[in-house]
Amino acid sequence: MLDNEQFKELIPLQNKQCEILEYIDEFCAENDIEYSLAYGSVLGAARHSGPIPWDDDADIMMTAKDFEKFRAVFEARGDKERFYLQQFRNVDGRLNMYKLRMNGTSFIEDSIKNLDMHHGIYVDIFLLHECPPTKFARTKGVFANCYRIIKEMSNLDYSKRKIVRPLIKFLRLFPADFGLKKAYCTLYKWDNTNQDMFADWELYSGNPRWFIPKDIIFPTVRADYMGHKFCIPGKFDEYLTICYGDWHQIPDIDKIQWAQHASIWSIDEDFREFLPNIKDFSDEKI
Repeated sequence: MLDNEQFKELIPLQNKQCEILEYIDEFCAENDIEYSLAYGSVLGAARHSGPIPWDDDADIMMTAKDFEKFRAVFEARGDKERFYLQQFRNVDGRLNMYKLRMNGTSFIEDSIKNLDMHHGIYVDIFLLHECPPTKFARTKGVFANCYRIIKEMSNLDYSKRKIVRPLIKFLRLFPADFGLKKAYCTLYKWDNTNQDMFADWELYSGNPRWFIPKDIIFPTVRADYMGHKFCIPGKFDEYLTICYGDWHQIPDIDKIQWAQHASIWSIDEDFREFLPNIKDFSDEKI
């Protein structure tokens, strides 16, 4: 049995991530935007009433339409003194990576530390798209998404996932935008329709749970999280079973260490203290 005391050094980081979540929760409530905690953050809320003790990141999800509103309102009147909305790979408004980062902090990941980008503590924002209505369209979406993920990994020189390293190496031979516009168009294609399920195009821990009935996530309920209450899927037990199977089971220490992200983090030192070559975030615009 794992002793949570061995992970207590992560508590200041988790408190800072909770600050970001507080801001997101208030911002969404003020602007009529639906969101939910996602993935491990739902698991933490359900199993630990807060972050998973050994988790060093936080995740939320919202529909693609709600994110468009979130982005527009944040750009118009968001708290840019405290936060930075990171939008990686903008292909006609379609995005690969979206994070709300806290200024004046550091979260350095070895796999992307050489990129000229904001490296502050963050909350990941994942998008829920309308599910393609036919089996053929869903299969096409799965292939487009797999290509999108691997091509973006190759663009970022991301090598943590050993199983796709040969493909990553091969795709580096092609231009950064090779095939991506078509892939993104496929993933976003059905967002102006109203289907019964969401397409969650993220691959998480090798577990592809792409298509989720909408009523599992919305309407949300509020759950305790480090003394606060944040939105989680209304049918969170079903959601966690889809994502993790037996979600009550504690993973072994090797899986825990693999899933952790940061090699260096600081709640009060700007990432440029550790990465002095970072200048204009030019790699976010590739």
